[in-house]
Amino acid sequence: MVAADEFGQHLGPVDEVEILALAQTTSDDLPDTYHGDLGFRASAVARRTVQDDELDRLIDVWRFLPVGHQYRSLCFQPHYALRFRHRGSIVFETVLCWKCGTYTLPAGVFGATEYGFDSSSKDAQELLQLLTEFTPHPPKS
Repeated sequence: MVAADEFGQHLGPVDEVEILALAQTTSDDLPDTYHGDLGFRASAVARRTVQDDELDRLIDVWRFLPVGHQYRSLCFQPHYALRFRHRGSIVFETVLCWKCGTYTLPAGVFGATEYGFDSSSKDAQELLQLLTEFTPHPPKS
């Protein structure tokens, strides 16, 4: 089974997802910095953990996200990071960029890899809408 399936449509038990809204620039002045896969670093400008009904809504969309290398591009300016947890332990975490349709997946001993998703698909747009509803970015000043 490839990682996109294992952490997508065949995702095992998850009882919460932490959503981090990421700034497009990183500032050492902001106390909350997300250190992600592949050396990616960004300031988390908002965060929220979802459970129960909200979790079910998010997972239902996540499992059917159209994925594949053909969707991937190279800009990678993620707006959200997700940490999927079960019984307090991280199952996996990912960062997603809707501009280029790229997200990260665990890759065993290699750490992580980038993979693609169809960011214009109905499910991807619904996922973005849920993330924006659950954890909106603060207004630009």
